[in-house]
Amino acid sequence: MIEKIEGNPPTPPQREQVAEDEDLSADDAVEIIELEEGDGLDEGVDDLDLQDHLEDEDGRNGEGDNTDHYAFEGDEAEPIDDMEIEDDSKMSFQKHSGSVFCVSLNPTNQTLAISGGEDDKAFVWNLETSELTKEITGHKDSVTFVEFSNNGKYFVTADMGGAVQVWTVTDFSLKWNFEFSDIEWLKWHPVAIVLFIGTVDGDIYVTVPSGDCKILSGGGHKTTAGYILPNGKQLFAGYENGNLVLWDLKSTAQLFSLKGDKGHQDTVNCVASSSNSSLLVSGSYDATVKVINASNGKILSTFDAGFPQGDKNSENISVECVSFSSDTLFVLSGSLSGVLAVWDISAQRLRHECKHPIDAGITKLMLDPSVVYHVFTGALDGVLRLWDIRSGECLKQWCGHRDAILDFRVTSDGQKIVSASDDGTVKVFEV
Repeated sequence: MIEKIEGNPPTPPQREQVAEDEDLSADDAVEIIELEEGDGLDEGVDDLDLQDHLEDEDGRNGEGDNTDHYAFEGDEAEPIDDMEIEDDSKMSFQKHSGSVFCVSLNPTNQTLAISGGEDDKAFVWNLETSELTKEITGHKDSVTFVEFSNNGKYFVTADMGGAVQVWTVTDFSLKWNFEFSDIEWLKWHPVAIVLFIGTVDGDIYVTVPSGDCKILSGGGHKTTAGYILPNGKQLFAGYENGNLVLWDLKSTAQLFSLKGDKGHQDTVNCVASSSNSSLLVSGSYDATVKVINASNGKILSTFDAGFPQGDKNSENISVECVSFSSDTLFVLSGSLSGVLAVWDISAQRLRHECKHPIDAGITKLMLDPSVVYHVFTGALDGVLRLWDIRSGECLKQWCGHRDAILDFRVTSDGQKIVSASDDGTVKVFEV
């Protein structure tokens, strides 16, 4: 039983950390694929001798159904009729003809957004005017992943059938396309133009826009979550059988693997890393959160993070999203029970239990890039909320969606939230 701390606990000792606004240099990336000159990399990137650098070293879909919407004040939450929903959004992008599963913002030009949906399409559009810039066709199944590359010059679209397309932002030309088995997750490397694709057959494909790739084999177990560490050198992956693996991207070896009693007892839904790559965190369908030492694979904490509300026998207690606070003092977890939990790492105790309305399961959480102790949550009731993790207080909420929020992003200045919903819209809210 985890004891809840009332009030403000003693300040834990400070940890070594990477400054929040410190940019990763290109030398921190990993050249994990042998490429011929110019293959698949932008100008400047293919000139990096990333392999030599390493040799010198030591070393979010919640499936929403038609849920009630709530007016949330204090500890009370009362359902309100759809006709009374107040739309707090600045604008709404409405080109999709079905659920919108994913959204992404260009990191170098955040007036440019891309969204993908049930209608087998992706749209690139202007965040300020909602005007359509480019319609992406060619997919034959729901587009479930869209993502801009770290330098903002490429974007990828992928569908439920395993079709992946990589496009250039400058002229919207198709750079590369390929067919995989069903895709479970997709990430760009934080520095290099390298794409990671986790599949239902357990393999993780490591590829560049030219099509060259390597495979990290999961031994036949579906890989359900993946996260590239900020140091650019390792990938933390979770699997359907509860296994957790830290991969070395240079050697493609497993640095450690947590299985059986050491791993989760059910599907791993989410994984993340601290900003200095020293700690890892995972969340599972088994309603637990694990905090792990990245250097040796030692489990530092296991938290019971399901928090059933209402019906104590509810099965809707899966942990859907996890994160470290930007100062690495706290772990945050969001569950389908509708509780954002704030865990004190040093004390290994629950600090706050931030309750959403019943039936408002949390689908995603994101740190506020402009305020250290603020975090945003998106939920099945279609409401976005802002929380202070020091006090556990809900500071603000944004209504407007008429169904579950399936994905959202926050602009780098923390001034706008862009959310994709089961109601077929993408909305832009001002913070």
